[in-house]
Amino acid sequence: LDLFSGTGAVAAEAFSRGYGPVTAVEKGEPGWSCIQRNFRGTEARALRSDALLLKADAFRSQAVIFADPPYAEAAKSWEALAERLRAWLEPGGVLVWETDSGLDLPAAPGWRVEAVRDYGRVRFHLLSPEE
Repeated sequence: LDLFSGTGAVAAEAFSRGYGPVTAVEKGEPGWSCIQRNFRGTEARALRSDALLLKADAFRSQAVIFADPPYAEAAKSWEALAERLRAWLEPGGVLVWETDSGLDLPAAPGWRVEAVRDYGRVRFHLLSPEE
């Protein structure tokens, strides 16, 4: 599951490597049109929606969720989605939340930070749900 997908590049890469089912969620242009072109002729799924408005039952049994919200809204988006994301993951699943390298995500009940990795100006927070 690729949230705030932009062009769908992360979802497309996962699909090209044999992962599936793959879903990219994007609300805006030009990302949405790009996803449509990139996914044409594949079984990858695209959903035009605001990730923040997705319901608690929107997804189930996701092995990996990748989220790349706009950096200026990353902490606020995390706080809005953290509880729903736990319901979307399968047991043993992992969440990767991308932010600007200067941001530490606020703690959220039910989540354990497994690792934080900085690559230039980008930070990846690898999280798993607590049992």
